Amino acid sequence: NRLSRVDVADPDLAAIGDPDGLVSVSWSPDDSQIAYTKWSSDQSAEQVWVMNADGTGSRQLTSNNKRTLFVDWSPDGNKLALPYDYQLHLMDPGGSTPVMIYDGFTRNLAWSPDGSMIAFEGENTPNGYHYNDMDIWVINADGSNPRNLTNSADVYDSAPTWSPDGRSIVFGSMRSREAGARTQIMKIDVATGEVTQLTTQGNNMVPLWVK
Repeated sequence: NRLSRVDVADPDLAAIGDPDGLVSVSWSPDDSQIAYTKWSSDQSAEQVWVMNADGTGSRQLTSNNKRTLFVDWSPDGNKLALPYDYQLHLMDPGGSTPVMIYDGFTRNLAWSPDGSMIAFEGENTPNGYHYNDMDIWVINADGSNPRNLTNSADVYDSAPTWSPDGRSIVFGSMRSREAGARTQIMKIDVATGEVTQLTTQGNNMVPLWVK
């Protein structure tokens, strides 16, 4: 996997940097930098990197054998959220030791628009089989008040992303294990927990709100 940038008005792909083994990316709020995760053969795990938006100045922020598949930049630009060793951590974009704020199993994650909360994929059943039993959780940015929003056993809910007003989260949901089942896009009201299914056809994953 390579990191590329596309101009929406002129959709030609342009490779930037050289992050082979790319897993996830996140723009800084001022659009000047990109945080990303990629596989490191030296550490035998995905690591967190930051580079300038033009692909220059890459620097590695984590450097051990603890896997970090995802990263997301806080709206104020001061922190990166990451599922460091599958636990929720925060760290400075300039480089610092990751600080754990939640020790439960954590995968894909996203800051709320106001920076007060983080949504993430977490387990429905502790120590269960993660990829068949994942829910969408939210937690305060200081690590307090973790809440399981979807709380559906034997369902794989994934890839949360916030609405611009911070009231809803959309996510992919595999709600059946039957042969031929597909992932559909769902929306949940953060305050009430009301779930609305948005798609019914095809295999739909990794939604993103257009701001």
